[in-house]
Amino acid sequence: MPRQQERYCAGMVRDALKCAWYLENHRFDFLRGDPTPRLPKGAKLPVDAYYPEANLVLEFRESQHYEDRSELWDKRITATGETRKQQRLKYDNRREEILPDYGIRLLIVYDYQLTGDYEKDLGTIIEAIEKLNNSGTKSTQRRVM
Repeated sequence: MPRQQERYCAGMVRDALKCAWYLENHRFDFLRGDPTPRLPKGAKLPVDAYYPEANLVLEFRESQHYEDRSELWDKRITATGETRKQQRLKYDNRREEILPDYGIRLLIVYDYQLTGDYEKDLGTIIEAIEKLNNSGTKSTQRRVM
């Protein structure tokens, strides 16, 4: 279900931007995770959707980004030696800090903000994009709905 919600949201952003297409799970070379013995440069971190025509990234945040999940998943130790929950928070913050440094606007949408009513949700997305477009400084080039 989360992947379906993510695609639903990504499609609405595409419609709101009037873009012909977008890239799912795009990876930028400059956006990387922490180095590990196997990947000394760190893995390229994916973004949920990238709209090249609009130079915008959508990050769709499901419950694991703001709630505790099962101990088995959140407390799992990653290759960098921290819990999966700690790593997720760090990498979310990294996306928020680095993407604007490269002139890429960041739109963050939480799953609980969508109702399932396409017209209502599209209006919410359009409003969030307009706010993002009206923010001129780098520090405000991300918008959480």
